[in-house]
This record gives sequence, C-alpha cells and structure tokens, in this order.
Amino acid sequence: MFGFVLFSQCFSRDLRTLHVKESGLGDCISSACDFDTASHTLRNGDTVFFDQDKIEITSYPSAFSDLLHTAMFMNVTFISESGKTEINGRFMAGEQLFDIHSASRYCWARFVGFTFTHFEKKVLTRTMTENQWPLINFKECTFTENNDDIIDVNGGTFQFDNCLFTSNRKRPIKAVKEAMIECNDCKFTKSESCFFSDCDVILNNCQFTDNFGSRGGAIYAASATLTIRGCKFIRNTARINGGAIYTRLSISDLASDIKDCVFISNTARENGTAVYTYLSDMLLENNCFSGDESSEYVQNQSNNKLVNNEFKSQCTKQLEYEPPRDDYAPLEPNPKYDIDVDVGPNVGIEL
Repeated sequence: MFGFVLFSQCFSRDLRTLHVKESGLGDCISSACDFDTASHTLRNGDTVFFDQDKIEITSYPSAFSDLLHTAMFMNVTFISESGKTEINGRFMAGEQLFDIHSASRYCWARFVGFTFTHFEKKVLTRTMTENQWPLINFKECTFTENNDDIIDVNGGTFQFDNCLFTSNRKRPIKAVKEAMIECNDCKFTKSESCFFSDCDVILNNCQFTDNFGSRGGAIYAASATLTIRGCKFIRNTARINGGAIYTRLSISDLASDIKDCVFISNTARENGTAVYTYLSDMLLENNCFSGDESSEYVQNQSNNKLVNNEFKSQCTKQLEYEPPRDDYAPLEPNPKYDIDVDVGPNVGIEL
C-alpha cells in the first residue's frame, strides 16, 4: 500500500496548458512556441492551444506532423484558440498530413475546432492493425474542398463529434480491417460516399445530403456492422445500387440495424433508391421513406427484417433535426494516470 501511495505522489502532477504558433519564440507556457519546441516540451495530458488562424502545410514530414505524431500516445488535446484554425494542404508534398501507429495501451488524442482544407493528399492514415489504440477524436472540425480520401485507416478507433464534411471530391472516411468508427451529430454533404469494410460503424444523429457514389450514395459497407440511429439521408445518388446505403456480405454476427432514420429523394440508377442489401442481414425499424417500399428498399439474397417503417411520406416530423449533443463520454486527462512514460508505437499485440 505504501509503495502505491509513494508511486502516486512521485508521478502525480498538475496538467498543463501550452500555446503554439508557427513562428512562436516563447517557451510554450508563458508565451507561444513553435512546433518543434512544442514537440520537445509536450508531456502526457497537456492541452495545446493553436494561436494562429491559418497553417500552410508544405511537406511531410514536417515540424507540424512531428508534433502530431508525438501527441498520438500522450492523451493530448489540440484546440484552435479562435475555433477556426485552418490547416491548408494545397501545396503539401508527401503522402499525408500524418500517419498513426498502434499503441501498446489505451491512449488518445483530440482535435477541437480545426478546418482541414485543400488537401491533394490524405489528411490522416493508419496502415498497421495490431490493436485498436490510440483513440483519435475530432470535435467541431470541418473538412472541406479536399481532393483525396480524408481519413484512410486500417484498424484503430476514431470518433467524430459535431464535425462537417463538405464539398470533398473523394471519401470523407475510408475504414477497413477491424476499425471502429463513431460519428455523432456530423454532417456529410456534397462528398463521395464513406467506405467501410470489415469494421464496426456507429452513426448517431448525422445528416447525409447531396452525396454521391457508385454503390451507396452516402455509405458503402462490406462485411461491416452498421448501427445507425436518428440519421437523415437526403438527395444522395448512386450510379448503380443503393441511393443512400449499400451493404454486402454482412450476415449473422455482422448484421446491421437502422432505426429512426429518414430517407428523402435519394436516387439509384438501378435498384434501391434508399437501401440495397446483398447477402446481408439488416433490421430496418421506425424509419421514414419518401418513396414506396418496392423502390426504396431492395434486398438481394439477404435476410432482412422491416418493423414499423413508413413509406410514401413527407416525413415532416422526422425531419426535425435534433440539436448537437455534448453528452458523449469526454476524453479527460488524469494527472495520476498520464504520467510521463514512453508509450511509443508497439511492434505487436501486447496482452
């Protein structure tokens, strides 16, 4: 017991607030420092405020990407001081803004209030799938006018709260190989459909409007479990099947369920103006569709269940948008837990 108390007293400390900007000359604490200084100053549990409204990314790796990489295993929160810091990748050379490795224990990083725009390459990638950590959380961030897949990950855990994805040429989120994706109160508009394969996806109170894809105008899912609650799918378009949602090879333990959602004026050139399932199990319950059942919902070699859905409706009541919530489990640093240990990427699964 004494040893535990002594350990806690030795390593417990107050959490810190740092300030950074690209041309900063300070010590990060009393005044803003540059990205390189911040990387060497950063400790577990820090909150880092960005004191500038625009950051031009010109290369990868860079001092900025090094700062992000350092923070991935340290339970760090990045916050835009103004709530509108733009990270612009128009002239970025390199493969992506930053790449995530697996961590050997639970850890996380959080981004609040940033805009990621004009990237010709990917913003975030993860290529290794040893385990699900770190958890990466984006809150109140905007992703707009990007020309490559924005989030492209193999495995890992990612949460998006009240984020906006708009006017992107490619996919906002592409997740495969046991990734876990959760989106709460997010808006997806005028972008290519999200792509999910061999992963778990939770969507709460999200809006998908005017998106497009080949199969699935808003969502393509293969061997993936979709849990969708209270979402709106409006004017999404598929060149083949599934105007809003397309699923395949998702049976038994991979069964999906869609509840309390609205499907309005979605279109598909072939089948399923709202939902198309192929070799998939799905529960559709308490949803509202603007078209008739035969055109809105099509199943092919699937075992689906429909419960209390409404068709050929204007869905007036269901179209009332729920305001964004802030009751999701917060990521809060713990000074007794976030001691200064070297976590680093792991080379295998540690049990």
